[in-house]
Amino acid sequence: MASALKKIIKYDVKKVIVFSRYKLKQYEMAQEYTDSRLRFFIGDVRDKDHLYRAFDGIDAVVLANPMKQVPAFEYTPFEAAKTNIYRAHNITEAAIDRGGSKSYCITYR
Repeated sequence: MASALKKIIKYDVKKVIVFSRYKLKQYEMAQEYTDSRLRFFIGDVRDKDHLYRAFDGIDAVVLANPMKQVPAFEYTPFEAAKTNIYRAHNITEAAIDRGGSKSYCITYR
């Protein structure tokens, strides 16, 4: 996520929202990137209501970091589906409904 953030803030953007449930990663990114355009939201992409609040007035969405650990998939397949499938659905709906005109998907290997 940090490498994607580094690329995004190079562009002429007004505000960048980092939305994730990983408090430690967000804290570390906030220490590394002190750009005033950055806003950090602790939340779960499976919570559509929270996404709506975070996405108010957005212009673009970058979808990154799917859950990809195979053992976790095998042990908790429904949680994996909620995280990987429903998150894309919730993010897309929130982006469209809250004004997002562009969306981007970043995938990791």
